[in-house]
Amino acid sequence: MRQSAKYLGLIGVPLLLWSAGLASAQTRPDTKPHYHSRRELEVVAALSPRLDEMTLMQVATYCAEYGGPTARTVNVTMNEWRVRNGPQIAVATYYVGRLEHDAAHAEDEASRKSYRKILNGTPNTAKTIADQQIRYIEEARAQQGARAGEEVCLSYFKRVASGDSDIRQRDPELAAFLDEGIPKETAR
Repeated sequence: MRQSAKYLGLIGVPLLLWSAGLASAQTRPDTKPHYHSRRELEVVAALSPRLDEMTLMQVATYCAEYGGPTARTVNVTMNEWRVRNGPQIAVATYYVGRLEHDAAHAEDEASRKSYRKILNGTPNTAKTIADQQIRYIEEARAQQGARAGEEVCLSYFKRVASGDSDIRQRDPELAAFLDEGIPKETAR
Protein backbone atom coordinates (compact mmCIF):
# COMPACT_ATOMS: atom_id res chain seq x y z
CA MET A 1 0.00 0.00 0.00
CA ARG A 2 1.55 3.28 -1.08
CA GLN A 3 0.95 6.42 0.94
CA SER A 4 1.21 10.06 -0.04
CA ALA A 5 3.84 12.47 1.22
CA LYS A 6 1.15 14.41 3.06
CA TYR A 7 0.08 11.30 4.99
CA LEU A 8 3.67 10.47 5.93
CA GLY A 9 4.21 13.99 7.26
CA LEU A 10 1.17 13.63 9.49
CA ILE A 11 2.65 10.50 11.06
CA GLY A 12 6.09 11.99 11.70
CA VAL A 13 4.87 14.83 13.93
CA PRO A 14 2.88 12.66 16.40
CA LEU A 15 5.74 10.16 16.54
CA LEU A 16 8.23 12.90 17.41
CA LEU A 17 5.96 14.35 20.09
CA TRP A 18 5.21 10.92 21.57
CA SER A 19 8.85 9.89 21.58
CA ALA A 20 9.90 13.01 23.45
CA GLY A 21 8.48 11.41 26.60
CA LEU A 22 11.36 8.94 26.51
CA ALA A 23 13.76 11.67 27.64
CA SER A 24 12.39 11.38 31.15
CA ALA A 25 11.68 7.63 30.92
CA GLN A 26 8.34 8.30 32.55
CA THR A 27 4.90 7.27 31.43
CA ARG A 28 1.91 9.51 31.43
CA PRO A 29 -1.27 7.46 30.97
CA ASP A 30 -3.24 10.46 29.76
CA THR A 31 -0.86 11.02 26.82
CA LYS A 32 -0.57 7.50 25.42
CA PRO A 33 -1.10 7.48 21.69
CA HIS A 34 -4.11 6.20 19.86
CA TYR A 35 -3.73 5.17 16.27
CA HIS A 36 -6.37 5.87 13.65
CA SER A 37 -5.37 3.28 11.07
CA ARG A 38 -3.40 0.10 10.65
CA ARG A 39 -0.99 1.96 8.36
CA GLU A 40 -0.27 4.51 11.06
CA LEU A 41 0.47 1.65 13.48
CA GLU A 42 2.77 0.01 10.92
CA VAL A 43 4.81 3.20 10.48
CA VAL A 44 5.07 3.77 14.23
CA ALA A 45 5.97 0.07 14.66
CA ALA A 46 8.85 0.60 12.24
CA LEU A 47 10.18 3.70 13.95
CA SER A 48 9.30 3.81 17.63
CA PRO A 49 11.11 0.73 19.00
CA ARG A 50 14.23 1.67 17.06
CA LEU A 51 13.99 5.23 18.36
CA ASP A 52 13.59 3.96 21.93
CA GLU A 53 16.62 1.69 21.66
CA MET A 54 18.83 4.33 20.04
CA THR A 55 17.91 6.89 22.68
CA LEU A 56 18.48 4.53 25.59
CA MET A 57 21.82 3.42 24.12
CA GLN A 58 23.06 7.00 23.83
CA VAL A 59 22.15 7.79 27.43
CA ALA A 60 23.62 4.43 28.52
CA THR A 61 26.89 5.18 26.74
CA TYR A 62 27.13 8.53 28.50
CA CYS A 63 26.25 7.15 31.94
CA ALA A 64 28.58 4.15 31.59
CA GLU A 65 31.48 6.60 31.43
CA TYR A 66 31.11 6.97 35.21
CA GLY A 67 32.59 3.47 35.34
CA GLY A 68 32.47 0.99 38.21
CA PRO A 69 29.11 0.07 39.70
CA THR A 70 27.27 2.69 37.63
CA ALA A 71 28.56 1.24 34.36
CA ARG A 72 27.64 -2.27 35.50
CA THR A 73 24.14 -1.14 36.49
CA VAL A 74 23.64 0.62 33.15
CA ASN A 75 24.89 -2.37 31.15
CA VAL A 76 22.78 -4.90 33.06
CA THR A 77 19.73 -2.67 32.77
CA MET A 78 20.17 -2.27 29.01
CA ASN A 79 20.61 -6.02 28.56
CA GLU A 80 17.44 -6.65 30.57
CA TRP A 81 15.56 -4.01 28.55
CA ARG A 82 16.62 -5.73 25.32
CA VAL A 83 15.42 -9.10 26.63
CA ARG A 84 12.03 -7.68 27.66
CA ASN A 85 11.57 -5.76 24.41
CA GLY A 86 13.45 -8.08 22.05
CA PRO A 87 10.46 -9.93 20.57
CA GLN A 88 8.73 -6.65 19.77
CA ILE A 89 11.92 -5.13 18.35
CA ALA A 90 12.31 -8.19 16.09
CA VAL A 91 8.83 -7.63 14.65
CA ALA A 92 9.53 -3.90 14.37
CA THR A 93 12.51 -4.76 12.16
CA TYR A 94 10.08 -6.35 9.69
CA TYR A 95 8.12 -3.08 9.55
CA VAL A 96 11.34 -1.11 9.03
CA GLY A 97 11.97 -3.30 5.99
CA ARG A 98 8.47 -2.66 4.68
CA LEU A 99 8.88 1.08 5.14
CA GLU A 100 12.24 0.96 3.32
CA HIS A 101 10.61 -1.05 0.51
CA ASP A 102 7.79 1.49 0.27
CA ALA A 103 10.37 4.29 0.15
CA ALA A 104 12.25 2.63 -2.69
CA HIS A 105 9.08 1.94 -4.67
CA ALA A 106 7.05 5.09 -3.99
CA GLU A 107 5.14 6.36 -7.00
CA ASP A 108 6.51 9.89 -6.94
CA GLU A 109 9.56 11.80 -5.78
CA ALA A 110 7.69 13.68 -3.03
CA SER A 111 6.58 10.40 -1.44
CA ARG A 112 10.09 8.93 -1.70
CA LYS A 113 11.50 12.03 0.00
CA SER A 114 8.89 11.83 2.77
CA TYR A 115 9.70 8.18 3.43
CA ARG A 116 13.43 8.90 3.48
CA LYS A 117 12.93 11.88 5.78
CA ILE A 118 11.05 9.71 8.26
CA LEU A 119 13.51 6.81 8.05
CA ASN A 120 16.61 9.00 8.20
CA GLY A 121 15.20 11.24 10.91
CA THR A 122 15.08 8.52 13.56
CA PRO A 123 18.79 8.75 14.54
CA ASN A 124 18.61 12.54 14.74
CA THR A 125 15.46 12.40 16.85
CA ALA A 126 17.08 9.85 19.17
CA LYS A 127 20.12 12.10 19.55
CA THR A 128 17.92 15.11 20.35
CA ILE A 129 16.01 13.19 23.02
CA ALA A 130 19.17 11.66 24.50
CA ASP A 131 20.89 15.05 24.51
CA GLN A 132 18.03 16.47 26.59
CA GLN A 133 18.55 13.79 29.24
CA ILE A 134 22.33 14.12 29.11
CA ARG A 135 22.04 17.90 29.55
CA TYR A 136 19.98 17.28 32.70
CA ILE A 137 22.68 14.92 34.00
CA GLU A 138 25.42 17.43 33.17
CA GLU A 139 23.54 20.24 34.92
CA ALA A 140 23.27 18.15 38.08
CA ARG A 141 26.96 17.36 37.84
CA ALA A 142 27.94 21.01 37.28
CA GLN A 143 25.81 22.28 40.16
CA GLN A 144 26.35 19.52 42.72
CA GLY A 145 29.39 17.53 41.63
CA ALA A 146 30.14 14.29 39.82
CA ARG A 147 28.25 12.14 42.29
CA ALA A 148 25.03 14.09 41.57
CA GLY A 149 25.35 13.37 37.84
CA GLU A 150 25.97 9.74 38.61
CA GLU A 151 22.86 9.65 40.83
CA VAL A 152 20.74 11.10 38.01
CA CYS A 153 22.05 8.34 35.73
CA LEU A 154 21.26 5.68 38.31
CA SER A 155 17.79 7.14 38.85
CA TYR A 156 17.14 7.16 35.10
CA PHE A 157 18.21 3.55 34.70
CA LYS A 158 16.28 2.51 37.79
CA ARG A 159 13.15 3.67 35.92
CA VAL A 160 14.31 1.80 32.82
CA ALA A 161 14.86 -1.32 34.97
CA SER A 162 11.37 -1.03 36.42
CA GLY A 163 9.93 -1.10 32.90
CA ASP A 164 9.04 2.56 32.43
CA SER A 165 10.77 2.59 29.03
CA ASP A 166 9.36 -0.73 27.87
CA ILE A 167 7.24 -0.65 24.74
CA ARG A 168 4.46 -2.46 26.59
CA GLN A 169 4.38 0.18 29.33
CA ARG A 170 4.81 3.26 27.16
CA ASP A 171 2.45 2.23 24.37
CA PRO A 172 0.20 -0.77 25.07
CA GLU A 173 -1.56 -0.40 21.71
CA LEU A 174 1.71 -0.58 19.79
CA ALA A 175 2.91 -3.47 21.97
CA ALA A 176 -0.27 -5.44 21.25
CA PHE A 177 0.19 -4.79 17.53
CA LEU A 178 3.82 -5.97 17.64
CA ASP A 179 2.81 -9.00 19.71
CA GLU A 180 0.69 -10.14 16.74
CA GLY A 181 3.99 -10.83 14.99
CA ILE A 182 4.80 -10.59 11.32
CA PRO A 183 1.66 -10.71 9.19
CA LYS A 184 0.94 -14.29 8.13
CA GLU A 185 0.63 -13.46 4.43
CA THR A 186 4.29 -12.38 4.40
CA ALA A 187 5.85 -14.64 7.06
CA ARG A 188 8.11 -17.34 5.62
